[in-house]
Amino acid sequence: MLVQVEPRMTLTGANADRWIVIVPGTEGVFALGLARELLQRKEAAGSVSPALAAVIEPYTQAEVSRITGVRGDHIPRIASLLWEHSPTLVLAGRYPQGHAHGSQNMAAIGMLNVILQNHGKTVMRAAELPFPQLAPTAGSFRRCGI
Repeated sequence: MLVQVEPRMTLTGANADRWIVIVPGTEGVFALGLARELLQRKEAAGSVSPALAAVIEPYTQAEVSRITGVRGDHIPRIASLLWEHSPTLVLAGRYPQGHAHGSQNMAAIGMLNVILQNHGKTVMRAAELPFPQLAPTAGSFRRCGI
């Protein structure tokens, strides 16, 4: 099942099983609301540090709904879908990172994969390349001798 949460309809959203509109730039807040809901499950409770759980705690359904414009009842439904259809994968598109708090949006969205215990299932470590000549090379910002 594909659930797409985005500020405007894209082709992916049009093909999703469920499309949910959100206020642009608030995707991280929505992710924190999902995280709070997921951490209510005893199986996920120890997946983040107590300090991080305390940061997530204020993101209640009502508060997340107020900030994001997403109906509050969507949060527990999506959290349940993510948990019950494990392994899942939560991805951030281009919209969340293009705002004032883009890196925080991306971190909150990525944290959902940690809580959902997706590492090693749908989120993999970087692998050795079978063709070393295709490995990325480190660049620099030094000026060329032009």
